[in-house]
Amino acid sequence: MTTFVSSYGTEILGILERKMRLNDTTVMQVLYLLRDLHGHREREIRIIDSHYVVLACEQRRAVEEIRRLLSDDLDSELILMPVFRDAHWSLLFFAPHLGVYMHLDSCAPYHASYSKHLVTLFDPEYRYTRLVIPSNGTELSQQVSSWECGLFLLMNAYMMIVALPYMKSNQTLIAHLTQHMASISETNRPLFTRKVIKIVRREVAAATKTAAAAAAAAAAADTIL
Repeated sequence: MTTFVSSYGTEILGILERKMRLNDTTVMQVLYLLRDLHGHREREIRIIDSHYVVLACEQRRAVEEIRRLLSDDLDSELILMPVFRDAHWSLLFFAPHLGVYMHLDSCAPYHASYSKHLVTLFDPEYRYTRLVIPSNGTELSQQVSSWECGLFLLMNAYMMIVALPYMKSNQTLIAHLTQHMASISETNRPLFTRKVIKIVRREVAAATKTAAAAAAAAAAADTIL
């Protein structure tokens, strides 16, 4: 994980600092960092690769792979599925212990029909409750700039990660969602971005230090030999 982040660290920092549209690498790596930052294991919070989600409507193999992952992870507390379609990011997540799928879109209802179709593909037997959160710009904060969709996805995912210990029922989930949505403002979006940049920089610095130490040890070993 650390080595992988380091290899893409400069690219990720450049995208965040220049307020560019987030790509797959940035979204996935930052999601992993946010999960690890709060001490959650992969079995607690599963993050489905956005590549599989994108292919789900086009390839049966992708749908089958996601179904397998979901079936394997029913003991997970939270499953995050970044959705990228038509140059826009949104977040679909699944809370197995609550029996809930939920879709959060910062440019609603842009991905509304697509997300419903995805849930039908992933859960064809309708085993789980559908919990629909209105996305008309009042209940869910909406993006202002075109590049912000990826940032909103990360903020929404971060909110779910932080709220995980309190997600004991649909009621508490909605309460935390409501509080979170009210807090997404033009003021704290830059604060969140700076927080993520700080986290990525720290990880890159740690990875660079580790790599330098390994290189020095290898060089010392060669000298001895």
